[in-house]
Amino acid sequence: MTSGRPAGRGKKPMTADEQKQLAVVGVAAVVVALVGYSIYAYFNYAGRSGGPPAPERAARADRAVSSAPGTSTSSRTTDSGCS
Repeated sequence: MTSGRPAGRGKKPMTADEQKQLAVVGVAAVVVALVGYSIYAYFNYAGRSGGPPAPERAARADRAVSSAPGTSTSSRTTDSGCS
């Protein structure tokens, strides 16, 4: 079987810039894969630890923060002071 190329002609060697570009693309592909898997794992396995579901955890944390000393909401203003 022949590949359709004339004999004796190989692939030209990669330049230093092409090697750097290939390395950057490879690292970027690995990072994208890891981030994608991390997001998948977070949402797929978040509720399996035996703890309450995420909205309940958030509500519990919100109650804990709002009941902490020095976090009175009455002293907060809604006016930004800009006109």
